[in-house]
Amino acid sequence: MEKLSFNAVLDGEIVLLNEEGKPDFGLLQDYASNKQYQLCYYIFDILFLDNENLCNKALWERKMILKSILPDTDVIKYTDHIEKEGIAFFEAVKKLNMEGIIAKDKNSSYLPGKRSSSWLKIKQHGSAEVVIAGYTKPTGSRKYFGSLILAKTDGDKLTYTGHVGTGFSENTLEQIFKLLEPLVVNESPFTEKYHLKLL
Repeated sequence: MEKLSFNAVLDGEIVLLNEEGKPDFGLLQDYASNKQYQLCYYIFDILFLDNENLCNKALWERKMILKSILPDTDVIKYTDHIEKEGIAFFEAVKKLNMEGIIAKDKNSSYLPGKRSSSWLKIKQHGSAEVVIAGYTKPTGSRKYFGSLILAKTDGDKLTYTGHVGTGFSENTLEQIFKLLEPLVVNESPFTEKYHLKLL
């Protein structure tokens, strides 16, 4: 990013791609041990370019600007958009067993730090039986824990399957933490390394 010939504030996500070319949060959690996998910065929006505020421009205009300035490299990736085929795209995402999509009004402005009905996160809903294998440290003003670490059981082995950190009230966070705290152990039940508090 330091070699780019412009100054900008970008919106994107850093991911680590697994053997199937899919983002894998578990691998990213311990990047130091997983450097054989491809690290990518997927960029999907631009807020400022060379001190010009672009937030009030329409999304489609910001995407055009972004596409025109970004290099196409193995690490930096422009995230394109799909128009008028949202349902078909969502079905394809479900078949790939990915989390979901963000549906955005192409004429929407960028509202930093705010939720908007112009941008909708659409997740695929599935169900799985999992166990709580640990929790991450809280950040910012949050108390007790950040996310619960989830795992599937396979005989005596636990396999990391994901984490969940939203939807908890402060009261619920406290209640769960009080149940988990006495169960903390020093050894990880996983064969992979993760930076988390294990139960």
